[in-house]
Amino acid sequence: MHLLAQGYEQLLKVTHAVNRLITEGTFPTSHQLRREFGHVLTRLLDEIVAACRDDSAFMSRPAIQHDMDFLSADGHWREILDILSDLGSGGRYHDLDTMLDGKSAWDSPLDRWKSLEMAYWHDSHEWQALLKSDQAGFSRQWYPALVAKQTETLQRAARAIARMWTLGPAQQHTQRLTGIIGRFLFILDDDLSTPAP
Repeated sequence: MHLLAQGYEQLLKVTHAVNRLITEGTFPTSHQLRREFGHVLTRLLDEIVAACRDDSAFMSRPAIQHDMDFLSADGHWREILDILSDLGSGGRYHDLDTMLDGKSAWDSPLDRWKSLEMAYWHDSHEWQALLKSDQAGFSRQWYPALVAKQTETLQRAARAIARMWTLGPAQQHTQRLTGIIGRFLFILDDDLSTPAP
């Protein structure tokens, strides 16, 4: 979870910084980014998506419209990003705070992640029916399917953000950096549920 939080935070902050370079002619300072967003990744993402939606040429592509809708409205993706935000903001100290003080101001990131996993199960009548009819079959199939769904969600988000670099408002500054994001940029829909090469 720490690696996911750091990776998405850096990807989003770099994307925001380059967009700001286009609109204001200069990068924000690290102090400005900390003051404006801290570790609140959903707020950062929403600002980036709003800037992209203002670019009519970028938004004229149906795949990009789908990307922006996914980033803005997919409940599982938004919950993942919210969990990662809380982890960066202070949730990473939940267990230590609980051990030392008996309580923590933050919810357990692992408990929140487990709740998200259960939300996938609650959203599927097929999985619920399989659990009732064949517990052994459910046990064999559930976790691989859950991992595939989570991988798909994370990769779909990374691909949507990577497309901003090559097709979005800041493309004149970021197209030359596509080698950095290429492993996400070129993921096909059929490959979304498998690990990136």
